[in-house]
Amino acid sequence: MNRPVALVAISERTVFDEEIEIPKNSIESVEEGMSLMPGGLTDLLTSGELADLIAFLSALGEEGPYAISTRPVVRSWEVLMDTPTAKENLRATGMEPVVYNGEFSWSKVYSKVSGDLPLGELPSFRVYGSYSGSGSTVFVRFQIEALSEGRVDFKFTGSQPVSAWVGTEEIELGDHAAVDLEKGAHTVTLAIPVDEPDAVIHCEIGEPEGSSARARPLLCMWVVFQYEKW
Repeated sequence: MNRPVALVAISERTVFDEEIEIPKNSIESVEEGMSLMPGGLTDLLTSGELADLIAFLSALGEEGPYAISTRPVVRSWEVLMDTPTAKENLRATGMEPVVYNGEFSWSKVYSKVSGDLPLGELPSFRVYGSYSGSGSTVFVRFQIEALSEGRVDFKFTGSQPVSAWVGTEEIELGDHAAVDLEKGAHTVTLAIPVDEPDAVIHCEIGEPEGSSARARPLLCMWVVFQYEKW
C-alpha cells in the first residue's frame, strides 16, 4: 500500500558515487520494497554455509574486510577472450592488435571488494616478444570518464602491466602512469604478465598535484549512455 511521504528531502547515492537530494515536493509516494533475493535461493545451503552468508551480509556497509572503498578504484573490466583470431594475431605480431582489431572478443570481469582483480584464471596468451617469464600475458581494459581535461594518474599495485594504451596510443609505464586526457570517455588497455596463479592487479585513478583534471572509472559505457540520456 502506498503511504504519504513526510520528509523535507531524502538523499540518494548514484552509481557514480555522487550524492543527490530529492526534494519532498517531487515525491508522490513511497512503496514497500521486496527482497531482491529469489525465493528458495538458500534452500540448498548447509547450516554452516547459511551462517557464513548471514555473517557476510551483516558485515556489509560496516568498517572491516568487506567495506567498499570510496576511492576511485577500477572495478569493472573487460578481459580479452581466448579465440583463434586473438591467439594467432598476438603470437605472430605482438601486442598492438589488442587496441585496433575489432574481431577480438572481450568479456566482462569484476574486481573483488578490495578492488583487486584476480588474474590467474583469466585467459592468457603467448605473445611475440613477450616480457613474461612464463610467456603468459593477460589483456584487460576498462573505461574512465574525464569530467574535465587535464593530467590523470593511474596507480597500479599487484602485478605490473608491461604495456598500456589509452585508446590506441601507448603510454609510458612505471608503478603508475600519468597521461593528459581530453574531456570525455576513454578506454585504457593493459598487457599484464602472469607468472603466479594468485596474481592480481589493482588500479586507482587520481590527479597529480596541480592538475585541473577530474576523472572517474566507469561501470560500463552503457551506464554512461543511460545516465546522460535521462
